[in-house]
Amino acid sequence: MSSRRRTALRLGIGVAAVAIVLAIARPWTIRPIHMSPADAFDAEAYVSSIWPQILETADRSAVDVTTVGRVPPDTAGDSLPTRRALLVTGSGVVSRVDLGSRVGLAHVQIDGLVAPGVAIQVGPVLRGTALRDALPFVRFTDFANQFDFAAVASSLNRRVLQEVLGPIDVEALSGRNVSFTGAVVIDNARADSTLAIVPVILWVNGGPQ
Repeated sequence: MSSRRRTALRLGIGVAAVAIVLAIARPWTIRPIHMSPADAFDAEAYVSSIWPQILETADRSAVDVTTVGRVPPDTAGDSLPTRRALLVTGSGVVSRVDLGSRVGLAHVQIDGLVAPGVAIQVGPVLRGTALRDALPFVRFTDFANQFDFAAVASSLNRRVLQEVLGPIDVEALSGRNVSFTGAVVIDNARADSTLAIVPVILWVNGGPQ
């Protein structure tokens, strides 16, 4: 065997050996980088963190419900949006409690207010996003997506059901004096509809509930 052939054979054996080692060790294997997923948004924790601010804002900024007016869309012009959420406050006597649907309403007779009617949403389901939308410090642009924003509205309503309405016997409210502060949607397109208020503060017969 010539020296050239011996050299080629040794080279071939060396290459084969290296290939076997690489096949076993596989130093090129790409291992995935395990990245910690971003923490999921916790709407309940968020609402708990802002609840004291909500109560402070409602107590400071709510307007008397008897001063809230609705302007028909054809006369409102650009001065008022057709639909807006506000923080309102008031007091009166519960004339009746309507629990015919899951969105229960305690209708309140208020001196000086004839129409539209006023009612407090008493559950067990609270309808709408009035409380979220009435808070000036809760803005859509502060959240990652619309699902987180929607979760805040649901969590706020649950908080009201637990903290504000939970201690109250809503079936016994008829004939009782109540004072309330809460959020309501004013809809100029439905000027005759009842103002359905989501309470954040509710006193019955002069005492906090």
